[in-house]
Amino acid sequence: MPLTPEQRDQIVELAQQGHSRNHIARTVGCSGTTVRKYATAAGYTFDREATAAATQAKQIDQRARRTEINATILDRIQNAMSGMGKADDPRAFQAFAQSAASLARAHAELARLNPPEEDQNIEAMKAALAGFLINAQETAHQLKTQETDGPRLQIEQHPGENPA
Repeated sequence: MPLTPEQRDQIVELAQQGHSRNHIARTVGCSGTTVRKYATAAGYTFDREATAAATQAKQIDQRARRTEINATILDRIQNAMSGMGKADDPRAFQAFAQSAASLARAHAELARLNPPEEDQNIEAMKAALAGFLINAQETAHQLKTQETDGPRLQIEQHPGENPA
């Protein structure tokens, strides 16, 4: 569908203001090729270096965001591990272990997408995390087996507390 004279004028006006080709295309509702055609005819060009710089800046921002998210995931793994240490019920321990395992998988996937630039110990960290997960799963399985097949965990009662 051909552009209206108003749309062509809008392309030229936005190009004159320095907007990107893609921004103009979205605003006017046409393709980037159409924008380039009318902008070039009016004597305007789109700076590829500026586009490359904007793309690089966006990638840097996204990398920083992934790094921030990964730090949050590591904090949550630490909280889950702390909960495992305090759990006196096999089900609670298993829930903390599963939470830690799920978070560790998310961390590993995000680390794969966003590898550290200077940290050469990533493989050692992965191995340690894998060892932790295996131990947590084995412990959870042992506790579950104890709960169903063996003696129950004894929960300490303090004086004055009623048994559950």
